[in-house]
Amino acid sequence: MALGQYFAIPIKAICDAISNYRPTNMRSQRQQTDRNVLTIDAYNANPSSMRESILSQLSKEQENLVFIIGDMLELGSDATDYHQAILDLIDSNKAQVITVGPIFNSCNNKVESCFDNVGALIESGLLQSLKGQEILIKGSRGIKLEKVISLL
Repeated sequence: MALGQYFAIPIKAICDAISNYRPTNMRSQRQQTDRNVLTIDAYNANPSSMRESILSQLSKEQENLVFIIGDMLELGSDATDYHQAILDLIDSNKAQVITVGPIFNSCNNKVESCFDNVGALIESGLLQSLKGQEILIKGSRGIKLEKVISLL
């Protein structure tokens, strides 16, 4: 809003533009399927964006939350610590957690559904059993989580 005001854009036009904005390209994109509601944020991931996405979903206080989270790539020598912090943030009593990637899988976690790659997740058949869920799909682009969208 401040930027719009700086360029003398009328407040109503700013508000209309914000309220009509619909994310695309796997960047906080909402999608209703025949079986689930998806928040697709699989274009990129870093510790702060992963944390905020998870906290946003948890704030909905729904009983049917599922997090499909993929590794956050290119984090250097502290990568495992960042991934562990994300797993520690999630209360497994409030959400079903599915991890994809070797970094998440190397962490100390209580997650029952861990997959080394997206192909293994798809082959498991787990995705077909999800129905009536609010699902967050979040991970780095290199994990290719977009491959699961059509199965949800």
